[in-house]
Amino acid sequence: MTPGQDTREGPPTTWVDVPWRALIGAIGLVLAALVLLETVLLAQRVIILIVIAGFFAIVLAPLVRAAQRRLHLHRGLAITLVPADQLVLVSERGAVLLGDDLHASDER
Repeated sequence: MTPGQDTREGPPTTWVDVPWRALIGAIGLVLAALVLLETVLLAQRVIILIVIAGFFAIVLAPLVRAAQRRLHLHRGLAITLVPADQLVLVSERGAVLLGDDLHASDER
């Protein structure tokens, strides 16, 4: 027999032979994963809003810089005006599209 070789054969025979640290570590890992999953599910709405805000920040950043340069605005004012301007543009386009549909339904 070589030194360090396990001399036991078969499954553990006493409670002392059970690998308690590994067992408790595995249970702790599963519980930690469940807690993390539950936290993500509870914070899902907030996470989605943060992702959407990051998307708009990246997309509108060039327009904000252009407004700062061309209109000589402070950054805060440019950040306020650019999304407001985009909201007005989208609203106008929606009104035009819906207006055509509303007039078409009146003619029938």
